[in-house]
Parts: sequence; C-alpha cells; structure tokens
Amino acid sequence: MVGSWIPRCPDVLISYIETAGSTLTRQKTLKEQYYFTCTCPRCSNLGQPNDIEESSVLEGYRCKDAKCNGFLLRDSDNKGFICQQCGLLRDREELKKILGELKSTAEKASMNCSSGNRAEASALYKMIEKLQLKLCHPFSLNLMRTRETILKISMELQDWGEALAYCKLTIPVYESYFCKLMTVIHLSKALNTTFT
Repeated sequence: MVGSWIPRCPDVLISYIETAGSTLTRQKTLKEQYYFTCTCPRCSNLGQPNDIEESSVLEGYRCKDAKCNGFLLRDSDNKGFICQQCGLLRDREELKKILGELKSTAEKASMNCSSGNRAEASALYKMIEKLQLKLCHPFSLNLMRTRETILKISMELQDWGEALAYCKLTIPVYESYFCKLMTVIHLSKALNTTFT
C-alpha cells in the first residue's frame, strides 16, 4: 500500500542487495553481482567522515574501554587501532587472539548446527556473542547476525523467553541502520508486546 503519491520525475531508488554493510562492502557486492557502481546519495559519501564512522561501527572494532562507545581506526604506526572517541589504543595482537578464538568457535558452532545439535550450537553461538562483545561495536552487523542466529535456534528449541530476549537485542540495531518503518521492526515490537 502506498502511503503517499510520488511526485513526477523524482529519483526512485531500489536496493539490489542487503543495505546493511559499509559503503565499500555494498559497492563491491554490486560490482561483483550486478556489474555497476551505485551513485545514490548514501553510496556517494564513500570516504567521507560520516561514511568512515558508519563503516567502522558496522564492520570494525570497538573501544577496549567497555564504558566508551567509540569506534576504532587504524593508527598511523600500524600497531593497532585508536578509539576515535577516547584515544585509547587497541593492540593488533589482542585483536588477532580474539579473532582466532572466534574463528575456531564459529567452525564448531556451524558443524553442530549442520548436524542438528541445536542445544550445543546455541551454547557455542553464545560464546561467539561474548567474544564479539569484546571485539565489536554494539551496533556491529556481525554481532547482530550472531544474535539473529541465536534467536532462530531458540525458536527451533521452542525457548520462547530466550528468543524474545534476543529479538529485543536486535531491534536497536535495525532501527539505527534501517528505516524505522521496516516490517521486521514492527514484527519484532509486536512480538515484544505479545510476550512481555
């Protein structure tokens, strides 16, 4: 259902791909799958300060200080990443260690999920979530996707309380990156109202 008439001759933009992701990731996907470079207003901001911040939050690392909500950029000496809010340096080796733990746990979780061992997979995905909370910004897409996976497994296990809890964790991320009128947000909020 159309909410309002579209004026004559406006630019109407459609999404060929998942719109969550950094500008660079979206541009790369469009180039590989559809063979063109998008020039919409959002993609035209590539490399601008707001694009760098958004990309760093979506796909980058979080500040080591749990109280800080800053995003990290690589430092000029290439020793690690510097928080753009508080200036704290996060060492590359520390990040590599967490990434290694994430990779091995993700492989185990995937195998358990594939073999139908949902309870063990859920426990492993919760371990991944804890590691990602150390590594990623709270609005990270990777963290959101892990939580969506736990939500899905919780529903398969019919653990509705846990499913609801994880549903609530995904809503702020959806609201920050997607239109507030998105169906999934309304569905999530309806579930929250129904089960709380």
